Amino acid sequence: MKEETGLDCRILENLAPVRYSYQNRSGRIRQKIVHYFLMEPVAGLISVNIHEIDAAQWHNAGDALDKLSYEHDRKLLASLFGTEHD
Repeated sequence: MKEETGLDCRILENLAPVRYSYQNRSGRIRQKIVHYFLMEPVAGLISVNIHEIDAAQWHNAGDALDKLSYEHDRKLLASLFGTEHD
């Protein structure tokens, strides 16, 4: 499966979807559902489509918690790796 970072990945586990609201560029409130997967990269190089994501980088779980912008993403990552988060 080709992932939005440009990597070819194998899905290890489907994770619970996250639902939230956000304000788009025109100021309209939109509902969003994000489906997450625990994946293992098998080929490819990281490349970023700036229309969907800002950046892609490798981090250990603890450092990644500090980099994530949204609390729901921090909770998901912490639950996967048993890492504490604030």
